[in-house]
Amino acid sequence: MTGGTIQTHPRQWPLGTSTALFPGGLTEERLVEAKAAGIECLEFMAKAGSAQGDDDYDFLADRARELGMSVWSVHLPFGRDRDISSTDAEVRRLWIEQNTQIMERAVKWGVAKAILHPSYEPISADERPERMRHAMDSLRRLADEADRLGVQIAVECLPRTCLGNTSEEILDLLDAHPSLGVCCDVNHLLHETPQAFIEAVGPHIVSLHISDYDGLDEKHWLPGRGVIDWNAVLRALARAGYDGPFMYEVVNRKTEEAEPITPQRLAEVWVSLKESYDRDN
Repeated sequence: MTGGTIQTHPRQWPLGTSTALFPGGLTEERLVEAKAAGIECLEFMAKAGSAQGDDDYDFLADRARELGMSVWSVHLPFGRDRDISSTDAEVRRLWIEQNTQIMERAVKWGVAKAILHPSYEPISADERPERMRHAMDSLRRLADEADRLGVQIAVECLPRTCLGNTSEEILDLLDAHPSLGVCCDVNHLLHETPQAFIEAVGPHIVSLHISDYDGLDEKHWLPGRGVIDWNAVLRALARAGYDGPFMYEVVNRKTEEAEPITPQRLAEVWVSLKESYDRDN
């Protein structure tokens, strides 16, 4: 498990980015650009309902290794028909099977973590207990498969009415299997601050999704644009013993950004965040 009781420092965390940064997907040219900017780790967004849609990742994972980079994680697909908490048993069965196939493919890329959404939405208060039971059963089955493959599933905290929208509910989901960890997406936390979530979940956090937001809904902005107290977030992560990548999940949206967000810009913001943390601590 990433994380522990020994305090770490942000300067120990390698810089990473999700392929969600790149409109149209990751290419060899963009991979080289990321390496030049100082990106060390990648998260591949699985692009299909099965591993068959990810053929180009085989080449890109090999190329990343040649460049001295690693594919830290794969983000398993999500959506209304890709919901491990579905009340439809056939949907759950199919999605457990397809997620397992993707993880089997991802092992070849060298991944350590498989990021998983515990549900889609909307979920009403009345159906929430049943959906939690289904999600936990699916997590138990998937974690068994992940253990077999040498991969750890990281359950992602989610916004709005999704399952796992609070630290308390994330901890309940972790009870499904002892090998489960948490992916802390700081821009998904609408019911508590990111630092409060980190303090509550602590060493269970094994991966991150880093971006900023307005506190009202997810935005996937570049840090500094929104309301997150980054010094407090970094301090909470360090105290929790986090030692994985500082993994961005920033999204380029033409309607919102004057200029595209590049890997170089991610690296510059990370340097600024570390400098601010050092001044404050």
